[in-house]
Amino acid sequence: MDKVLTIVKKTGVVWLLLFVLLAGCGGEEPEQAPSTPTQEVEEQPAATAAPTALPTATVERRPTITPEPTPVTPALSVNDQTVSEDGVIQIASASSPDAAWVVVQADDEDGPGSVLGYTAVAPGTSESLNVSIDPYSATSTLYASLHLDAGREGEFEYPGSDMPLETTAGDVSKIFTVEFDMPLPSIEISDQRVAMDGLVNVDEAFTLQQGWLVVHTLQDGVIGPAIGQAPLDEGQNSDIEVTIRWRDATAELMAMLHQDNERPGGFNPANDLPIQSLGAPVTAEFAVELPPDIFVYDQPIVNNKISLERVISEEPGWIAFYSSADGQPDRIIGSVKVDQGINYYLDAELAGAAATPEIFLILHYETNNPAEFNFPLADPVATYDDEAITPTIMHTNPGNYLITTDQSLGEENEVVVPLVVADLDTWLVIYTQTENGSPDKIIGEGWLPAGVNRDVRIAIPAGMEGETLLAVLHLDGGNPREFDYPDGDDVPLQRNRQIVFSPFLIEARPEVSTINPK
Repeated sequence: MDKVLTIVKKTGVVWLLLFVLLAGCGGEEPEQAPSTPTQEVEEQPAATAAPTALPTATVERRPTITPEPTPVTPALSVNDQTVSEDGVIQIASASSPDAAWVVVQADDEDGPGSVLGYTAVAPGTSESLNVSIDPYSATSTLYASLHLDAGREGEFEYPGSDMPLETTAGDVSKIFTVEFDMPLPSIEISDQRVAMDGLVNVDEAFTLQQGWLVVHTLQDGVIGPAIGQAPLDEGQNSDIEVTIRWRDATAELMAMLHQDNERPGGFNPANDLPIQSLGAPVTAEFAVELPPDIFVYDQPIVNNKISLERVISEEPGWIAFYSSADGQPDRIIGSVKVDQGINYYLDAELAGAAATPEIFLILHYETNNPAEFNFPLADPVATYDDEAITPTIMHTNPGNYLITTDQSLGEENEVVVPLVVADLDTWLVIYTQTENGSPDKIIGEGWLPAGVNRDVRIAIPAGMEGETLLAVLHLDGGNPREFDYPDGDDVPLQRNRQIVFSPFLIEARPEVSTINPK
């Protein structure tokens, strides 16, 4: 019996120790064994140390930082370069914060001129861009600039919304120079003597298209009207002969290449425009020696004087005026000195009483006293290429007449009548016209003295573009220099019972371009 109690007691101790171990390890409490009588053990409370308070850590919470991209600064880089026939301009780099354009423009002396080409640029930095241009419209100095694509996306609108990109330092642009590695249109021509047949010889002319070689007058650096032309084939042309109207020529002439847009219709200055190369017309200046010539209008002798428009002379000389007898030069009735070259607007005094309705004008070369005409002892009749110069005939009883030209009005709203010849004081009157071409309403007038009057200006109302007007001569028959018409005596002059008048058209005023192509 004592052995049983001892086993029971030992078994209870084992279970107790197992319970304590499980409790200390945080395990689950095991199932209770069947109750076994045990000896109660009084548990002593365990000593517990006083807890020590720890400081609480405070954590500052900050927002997450989002990295910002570096802003793109507008910039452009382009180098001097060579341009060939393909017309490709190379742009080293272009930077823009927004969609933009790289634009290449010609040099207009005062800055960027006509747009030659452009290409789109994406936001950011782009390198090795190509811009295609017409190389024959380029100048040796070019401008590259950045323009915003501010209008319709992907459509270049300038002038318009796609204006140059501006920074605090101004617009983004670069100036660069180009050399041309391509055949260029050209003219080679020498100074020369013009024969009486008016032939001018051009050594060489090269053009990339069929066209015209046109000779223009050149006076004080101003290019005048065409006075002769010859057709050109595409490519090289040699020994080109151009017949010019040498009586309309100046001492300096300009040869120019023109397009041929109407062949076989002939040369038309309105449509066959100058050929452009490197931003300018293709030209060559040359000097000419012109055959001797006398140009004078038929006119009355007023106060024993007449007026010559132009005299060409190879040497210093004289114009001698001869009366007429049986259709041949008779007596010398006056003379006027001329210089070598071209002489304009010479006034000569004649022995009016000895004048005949027909007068001969003959050029003499000076060989003796330069201050005095001395013929027949000296100052012989001029020759050219060993041929005598044909006398010029002037009539002294032409009546009254005028010459008009179509024109556009200037800012002063004045019309210009190139010539009025009258044998008495007169009025030049400007009219509108009726449907059948007769004078209608007077819109301007001006008084003129008898004789030759050149480039007469008359003010008229504005807004007459497209109208055909009439220039009419009126008698100054009432109070001198007071226009008395229709209620006075200043009636229109007549010849053969017809009013003396000339019509002319007022053309539209040419548009003024803000860009001046070279």
